[in-house]
Amino acid sequence: MRPARLVAALASAALLVPLLAGAAAPGAKAPPPTLELSSTVLVPGSSVAIHGTHWPEGTTLQAVLCGANAVDGSVDCVGRAAVTMTPGPTQVVDGTLQVFVPPRPCPCVVLVSGLSSSISRRIPVQVAGTATAPPETASPLAKPPTLTVDAEVSGGTTLASLFGGPAERTVEVRIHNAGSVDVAHPVLTLSWGRSGSPDHLIRTPRLGPIAGGATRTVEVPFDLDALSVGNYEVAGRITGASKPVALHASTSTWPWGLFVIALVLLQLILLGIRNRVRRRLARKQVEARIAAAQAAASADALGTDPPDAGELPTQEVPVVRGGALDDPARNDEPRARPPEPICWRAPATSDRATVPLLRWVSPEPDVGESTP
Repeated sequence: MRPARLVAALASAALLVPLLAGAAAPGAKAPPPTLELSSTVLVPGSSVAIHGTHWPEGTTLQAVLCGANAVDGSVDCVGRAAVTMTPGPTQVVDGTLQVFVPPRPCPCVVLVSGLSSSISRRIPVQVAGTATAPPETASPLAKPPTLTVDAEVSGGTTLASLFGGPAERTVEVRIHNAGSVDVAHPVLTLSWGRSGSPDHLIRTPRLGPIAGGATRTVEVPFDLDALSVGNYEVAGRITGASKPVALHASTSTWPWGLFVIALVLLQLILLGIRNRVRRRLARKQVEARIAAAQAAASADALGTDPPDAGELPTQEVPVVRGGALDDPARNDEPRARPPEPICWRAPATSDRATVPLLRWVSPEPDVGESTP
């Protein structure tokens, strides 16, 4: 191989390598999700920003500040200051966490967990002015609070939702504390959406303390978006006890009014198309009949057989006027005069008293004709 060709082949290969690497990039493994705080030294009364990337769309995260390294779960956390975040199409999450003194001494962490998944992240932080002690679990003699949750969605069809408007719904949550320890700061988080991705947050009220053995019922109203169709899921979580408790419910909405309007419009469109086709066919039939009548009249005037209706002549047909064809070659031929009616005239007389006798008078001959 010549040196020039060898150099050209090597240059082409060098150009193809980056292209092939770029083509293989889409099949590479996606980077793991990340979370970071704007500062790891927190001051009570202030706030800290939370930023994350590469989170799948539809994920719902909750961040809360906890003491004692959150060894006992949410009982070590400031539940009333929890913040909920969802990523957008860019897979980026952003939130702002209010800083309060946690109920247990530090070491402190910002606990980030998924509402409908097993995601859990701990970010170590320092809280200014907070005591520090080795993390210890609660006394084994005290039965830890155990919450059980039951949820149900109610709401029917309204006139607005029948024609695609927002559908009003109410989720009823029944919370029971089966333990002997009060839950001081339970936090209820709810969201709705398609099954598997409830990404529409629902504003929830503060629950207040739940005593041991007590049951609390909370009704939370919310609206499904306009033009919502089909089945939807309501998911949530109760935190504040030793372990978070998840809840799930379902609802649906069907705007039958829009379906009826769509069927009526489709029927009107089909009727319009049918009527237009009928008018076009009728116009063609009338034109064919007129053409056939003109052809028959022309054939009668010429003394020939009329042409087939399916093969009408396209040449211009002479117009019959006065019983003869309007043809210059026949203008010199004498034309037959139609017979005139018999006229009866009274002879002129000066005697008005005498009744005149009627006599027959022949019509005047045409010019150029000889009289007998």
